[in-house]
Amino acid sequence: MIICSCQGLKSLMQTDLEEARAQEALKFQNSLEEMKIKIEEANALIVKEREAAKNAINEAPPVIKETQVIIEDTKKIDSLTEEVENLKVRSFDLVIK
Repeated sequence: MIICSCQGLKSLMQTDLEEARAQEALKFQNSLEEMKIKIEEANALIVKEREAAKNAINEAPPVIKETQVIIEDTKKIDSLTEEVENLKVRSFDLVIK
């Protein structure tokens, strides 16, 4: 009778263990499904944000970058250079006289 009772207890404990394992496996599967759904939602959100960023870039006005440009008045420079040369010649003439 003690042997039957031990075997029955062993069988009952094994059944309980198998049920606990099955419940734990079901819990993990449910968690996995929830994670898959969250990942799909995150991927969908990423796609939407990427499209919104592309649209914002395409609709943004171009950036105007100012650069400093030095404009030289070549006529004035040429005129002053000629005047300096004339003064040199005059000063040379004055030194010679």
